[in-house]
Amino acid sequence: MMPGTSDDQVADFLREAPEFEGMLVRDGIRFFKIYLDIGREMQLVRFHERRHDPLKRWKITDMDLAAMERWDAYTHAKEEMFRFTHTAVAPWTVVLANDQRRARLAAIRLVLSAIDYEGKDVEAVGTPDPKIVGQGPEFFQRPG
Repeated sequence: MMPGTSDDQVADFLREAPEFEGMLVRDGIRFFKIYLDIGREMQLVRFHERRHDPLKRWKITDMDLAAMERWDAYTHAKEEMFRFTHTAVAPWTVVLANDQRRARLAAIRLVLSAIDYEGKDVEAVGTPDPKIVGQGPEFFQRPG
């Protein structure tokens, strides 16, 4: 649960989000839900860099620091979010984001490969990398 939200607010969100997303999709809106997953060790490395690099210090917030202490609770919240909001109509796509540049390119490639547009160069867009891009919570349980 996020700070400042009640259990009732979280339950309302988990119930209403899939309904709202379904309405958007049924109205013809292309709807992408991309979850960037960063491992605990990499998050610690990034926080350390931000704390000690004067050019990155502005990136770290009190909420970021508190989040590290609540890693297990946030992991549980993530699992609940996926359980309630990963639907056939509006699925989550997971992008493993320990490598920031690779993850950004994967997210861009995911969207560009799913949409047809004038002048699209299919070869340049490519396809999402299955090593770091997958569908929903089952992607977290894959081997290797």
